[in-house]
Amino acid sequence: MLQAVEAIIETNGTVRLLEPIQPKHQMRAIITFLEPIEMQGNSKAVLALLQSPAFQTALAGDPEGMEAVIQANRDAWDD
Repeated sequence: MLQAVEAIIETNGTVRLLEPIQPKHQMRAIITFLEPIEMQGNSKAVLALLQSPAFQTALAGDPEGMEAVIQANRDAWDD
């Protein structure tokens, strides 16, 4: 059975698996080298925002309040 596991290969050649595996016996593996993903444009800005301390510590919004604002905007369209 083939199983794919994502890994990071450090510059010194060390392979670090990104998820735990428990092989029952010694196994062979084939490693495919992927180019690094370079974030640019909007995706880079979104990733920076998601990783920012301000975003990670922000309080969750009020769903009822948000729904009330959405409904008020919908109702305003009928004018």
